[in-house]
Amino acid sequence: PPSAKVTKDNIKERINSLVNIIHEEKIDLLYYNAYSSQTFLWDLMACKIVANIPFVVHHHTCAAFRLAWNRNSLAFSNHSKLMSFVDCLITLSKADELYFKSLGVNAIYMPNPIEKSLENEFLNWIPRSIENSESPFVLWCARISHEKQVFDAVRIFMRVHEKMPDVKLKIVGDGD
Repeated sequence: PPSAKVTKDNIKERINSLVNIIHEEKIDLLYYNAYSSQTFLWDLMACKIVANIPFVVHHHTCAAFRLAWNRNSLAFSNHSKLMSFVDCLITLSKADELYFKSLGVNAIYMPNPIEKSLENEFLNWIPRSIENSESPFVLWCARISHEKQVFDAVRIFMRVHEKMPDVKLKIVGDGD
């Protein structure tokens, strides 16, 4: 079952399916980016203990932001501790690399830039309302889906807008 539909009644089915696919397809490493899913720990254990293959995580979220956002929760501290069990953690910022290394995680920084060949295409794609804007604005640009936290961006922006009423929020992206 997909991560969002996993329950205590079907987690064994997910683990068995994952291990079977690993063996049938002769997968020798799992590259994982659903680190915030409810099945992260189970998938990690299935790969490391049952299938005996390396588990590499590509971490997309700024650790410092998550730490501030979840400071009243154990979720982030537990999440960070779990990362010490992965074989390699790939981060998108040097700050995240240093943060996770300070926790004993085998972390490496791999930049995720817009390639030069795509730069002009991206600039041509920007909606004209943004390009010709005369008032200051905050641009939120991503795929519009739950894990990208667009509603959090709106809530945060509302606080900014209270102090700076001339600032606009522009949201750009396709949805799932």
